[in-house]
Amino acid sequence: MSFYQPFRLRLPTWADWPALALMSLAAPLIAAWIHSYCVFERGFRLYNAEIGGFFFRGVSGSMPPYQQPSIGFGDILALIGGCGIPAIITFLVLLPFRRRALYRWLVWAGFIILWTWFLFQMEIAIH
Repeated sequence: MSFYQPFRLRLPTWADWPALALMSLAAPLIAAWIHSYCVFERGFRLYNAEIGGFFFRGVSGSMPPYQQPSIGFGDILALIGGCGIPAIITFLVLLPFRRRALYRWLVWAGFIILWTWFLFQMEIAIH
């Protein structure tokens, strides 16, 4: 199997829509992970991280002691809900490319780059 073989492979017709939906949701989630990783690597303004940043959001401008990390069902729903609008936009743009696998993957990778850039532009500084 060559490197390009999976990109040329077409999904079964019934799987087009669920695959596009999952790809559309994955693009902003991957971008959020990349951005959060870069924020934690920098080591300051940790509240800007989408994934895990809520542990560092202080009350009235001061940093409370760190909470014990725990992820609940509500946290997962909030993360998916926060990625909903970018996922809808990604889905609508990916829709015309659903028949051409290589183009679909290229557009999807472009959206990961776009959402990552957008997250870096949306960083704020709390004083």
